Amino acid sequence: MVDDYELAATAARDAMVDRLRGTGPSERTLAAMARVPRHELVPMFWAMPTLLGLTDDAVEFHRGDVEGLEHLHDVDRAVAINKVSGATGGTTSTASAPRLLAAQADLLALEPGMSVLEIGTGPGYFAALLSELVGEAGRVVSLDIDSDVVRGAAERLRTLGYGNVTTIARDGHEGAVEHAPFDRIVGSVGCNDVAAAWIAQLAPDGFALVPLSHGAVHPMVRVDARGEGAIATRSGYVRIQGRQDDVTLWPHARAFVAPTEKEPLPGDVAGALAIEAGRDQIGGIGEWNLGYWVAAADQRAGFLVNLNDGDGSTARIDAGSGMLTWVGPEGAALASDLLDHARAWIAAGAPSAEDHRHRFVPLDEPFGIDRNEAWVIDRIDHHQVITRGQ
Repeated sequence: MVDDYELAATAARDAMVDRLRGTGPSERTLAAMARVPRHELVPMFWAMPTLLGLTDDAVEFHRGDVEGLEHLHDVDRAVAINKVSGATGGTTSTASAPRLLAAQADLLALEPGMSVLEIGTGPGYFAALLSELVGEAGRVVSLDIDSDVVRGAAERLRTLGYGNVTTIARDGHEGAVEHAPFDRIVGSVGCNDVAAAWIAQLAPDGFALVPLSHGAVHPMVRVDARGEGAIATRSGYVRIQGRQDDVTLWPHARAFVAPTEKEPLPGDVAGALAIEAGRDQIGGIGEWNLGYWVAAADQRAGFLVNLNDGDGSTARIDAGSGMLTWVGPEGAALASDLLDHARAWIAAGAPSAEDHRHRFVPLDEPFGIDRNEAWVIDRIDHHQVITRGQ
């Protein structure tokens, strides 16, 4: 006999899929999501605001709490599966928002029989979705540095019959050479580089899809076995742990001080950043694209269109209100720099993040281009050479 909680969980999952239908995900991905019992793979979590991270007063839910099912199946909400102290938003592991996972699954273009390496196991939900998409003839290897996280995910996946998923407690930066080559490698955490091991472990016609740190966000970069690629979509994740957590590329990315001074944006900038209908809460597309440009050009970048000096001064372009805001002794200078970045972006044709091309060149090799002709971000294993979109 199916109890009331199971019936409610099935209804919540069906409603989640219905909400996603017609908004972009393929029917194949939606059918797979309808088969994966999210409530079984995420049996305990804390409700977490979409952009603010895990706060001390976050509500804890357990399997059997009917009221938690709405949070768990909210298409735009990530939920935390652990709580930690420190500057990580209070968590190092989440179940990502279903809308983001659906987009990520489609971008992977998975076919039955493929092999996939996942970096960041989390609760095991995405590994299960990957398993559904590659089928019994395919295989999924999932790595996570947290042995407790791996242990819990492995048990749940085994209980649910996902026998083609192998979970390993390991620093994801190393990859899994013993299971290579992989048709696809996918990051389920925010990474600071496309690790050399991942590129080496790709099949010749395979690619990696990696949420790569860029200012305070993690745009998803598709990179092939030659180390070449482009941005595939916007995203945000908890930060990777282990070797890749040793590097801070934008030292003030998470700093924020409420601005006290403001003035209207110049007309040319305001016009280029007009907010599209329905994007008031998440930022307009122009705002995201300018934010990408600013973070590529300036290591003082923060979230979206924001510069911080780390000493209490900050400046921000608020496209929603049409204002330029700032605070602190260097705030006005930072605001001026932001306008300079915005006008350079407009002069270049206001390119989208997806318009830029990327090459990942090993740090010990020349990258063959003048730093004045491209952005070069020195990461862990690679120079990321970004050719500016025109």
